[in-house]
Amino acid sequence: MKKVILAALMASTLTACAGTGRMLSYGTELSDAVVRMGPAAFSVYIHPSENTLMLQRRISQTSNSDGPQLIKIAAQTFLDPVGCMAGPASMLSAGTWETSFTCPSDIDIRALAQQQRASLQGGAPIHR
Repeated sequence: MKKVILAALMASTLTACAGTGRMLSYGTELSDAVVRMGPAAFSVYIHPSENTLMLQRRISQTSNSDGPQLIKIAAQTFLDPVGCMAGPASMLSAGTWETSFTCPSDIDIRALAQQQRASLQGGAPIHR
């Protein structure tokens, strides 16, 4: 029985480490954007080399009801103005989610976000 508990604890620890490592792959910058959905607000981070977004509830907010569908809607809210599409969301750790995205070939989401960073961090939508 002790071996089963130890194995479960080790698996849980490794899963948490994998999520932390993935979050660190986004870099140490502040978020690229803030998406507001009614009273909820999410920080959006664009991965520097992969077509993925990391979303986190803003620090001042907590919710146990965030699930993959709400996160996908938040990601799609960020991506819609430039014609990009969000994929399914998966949890990296409590309160931190990741989703893939695809954009039309003429859209460079990273360049647009960099150019509009100040307004995006204030909650403005991204635009071409």
